[in-house]
Amino acid sequence: MPHIATGGDGFFTAFLAPNGRVLYDAFIYPKNQGLNFPSPVFLIECSSDNTKDLLKHIKKYILRSKVKVQDVSEEYNVWNIWGPQANSFEIGKSSNVPQGSLILKEIGDIRCRDTRYPGLGNRVVLPADKELSLPHSFKQLPSSEYTIRRILHGVPEGSDFFTGTSLPLESNFDYMNGIDFRKGCYVGQELTIRTYHTGVTRKRILPVQITPDSEALSPTPTQIKIDRSVQLELPPPAQDIAVDGAKNTRNNAKFCGGIHNIGLALVRLEALQKPDIKLQMLGSDEKPLNVYPVIPDWWPKN
Repeated sequence: MPHIATGGDGFFTAFLAPNGRVLYDAFIYPKNQGLNFPSPVFLIECSSDNTKDLLKHIKKYILRSKVKVQDVSEEYNVWNIWGPQANSFEIGKSSNVPQGSLILKEIGDIRCRDTRYPGLGNRVVLPADKELSLPHSFKQLPSSEYTIRRILHGVPEGSDFFTGTSLPLESNFDYMNGIDFRKGCYVGQELTIRTYHTGVTRKRILPVQITPDSEALSPTPTQIKIDRSVQLELPPPAQDIAVDGAKNTRNNAKFCGGIHNIGLALVRLEALQKPDIKLQMLGSDEKPLNVYPVIPDWWPKN
């Protein structure tokens, strides 16, 4: 937090339970505006499903500190901007900006580069009564396209995490630049640092291709592909994914969420090393669905 106390770009992070489990993912931004700037005022962006619970969580730690927390969800909108023109920019240095690229400071005071995946784009938080002003080459898309893009690159968000259960490294926060391993003490640090230094992470959230049981894929895909014409009856989050028909839920994968024929799932990495492995889950209509996990090509090669 001291890095943004005097203004600048926001960053991606998470709130953890004392046992090191992920509670809520979030972006935190300095407000970067107001008569008393740079007074320490910050905006926390989180899933709308988690707003009330996150507020309660933060208030537990205020104690006697002179801190005020309030829900301003109705006052702001969050935009994700991506594409060739949005991939390179420098804040406030227009003479060094490649032709056609964006200067985020001119678009909004509250902003950051989305570092969860290389090229995922930029985030801008605008007052609800302010229109997003971009060059004509940009096109506004439905929010489902943002979800599709996240899943294709294996980027979990919001309800994709199993609140109070998954570890940060299992949830890819180390790959998504959501952890500063040089940071001092924080809630949940002990287990997070221990997991990091042992170098052993047995499970990860992975992108998955999903097909009906009658449409098995061979060979196993090395990259997931979206088919917007497909409307599978996907199950709710936390649905068990049986590995080779195993009934032992401890060894099973878990479905995080999805859209059309793609999704995200928490999968044991050792399962990917088995030849001809079969993963299946039941859809919301109780019909079996095939699940094919894929390791994103942008992950570190180790």
